[in-house]
Amino acid sequence: FRINSEHAISKRFTFGQSLYISYGNQRVDGTGGNRSPLTNVVRMQPYLPVRDPTKQGGFRGPENSFDGSDPTNPVEFALLNETYVKTIRVLGTAYLDVNIMPWLKFRSTFGTDYANQLQTIYIPLFNDGGTGSATTATLNNIRLNYTTLLYTQALSFDKTFDQHHIGAVVVYEQQGQKLRDERQSGNQSTNDVRTLTGATNIATSQR
Repeated sequence: FRINSEHAISKRFTFGQSLYISYGNQRVDGTGGNRSPLTNVVRMQPYLPVRDPTKQGGFRGPENSFDGSDPTNPVEFALLNETYVKTIRVLGTAYLDVNIMPWLKFRSTFGTDYANQLQTIYIPLFNDGGTGSATTATLNNIRLNYTTLLYTQALSFDKTFDQHHIGAVVVYEQQGQKLRDERQSGNQSTNDVRTLTGATNIATSQR
C-alpha cells in the first residue's frame, strides 16, 4: 500500500507526505548439516528412499557406518523444519516547505522506517535412522522491532544580483535507530504440542 500527497496550505506554506506499508509472510526452507539443499542432493546416495514410514518422522537418512557418507535428507529437512517469518514494514516521510522570501526557502522533513518481524521456528521430534534425529521437539520464537527516525532541516538561498547568481544550502540532519530483540525457546517431549506452554528448558533473552 502506498500513498503520496501534497497540500498548498497558503502561498507561504506547503505540506506533503508519503506513506508506504508492506506485509510479508514467508516460509524459509530448512537445511541440514550446515549445507545448502543442493549440496545434500548431490551427496545423497541414489539407492536410499526419501521416505520411510517405519522411521519416526517418515523419512530415511544415510548411516555413516554403512553408507560411507554424511549428507542429510534434503526433503526431510525442508519439510520437517518449519521456519515462518512475518514482517510488517512502514516507511513514512512528512515535510513542510516555508517560502520565507522569493529567494529564501526552508524545508523541515521528518521520516521513519519501522519494521516489526516475528520469526517462528519449529523442529519436531524425529529419527531417520541415519544422520538426522531430534529427541525432543524444539520451538523458537523471535521478535525483532526496528525503528529508524530521520530529521532534516534545510535552508536554501537562491538569488541573482545583476549578472551574478548566488546559491547556497545549509542542512542539519539527525538520524537515530532503535532495535528491540526478544527471543524465547523451549522443548516439548511430543509433536502434538507446538507452544511453549508446559515446555522444558525454556530460555528467554531481550535487548
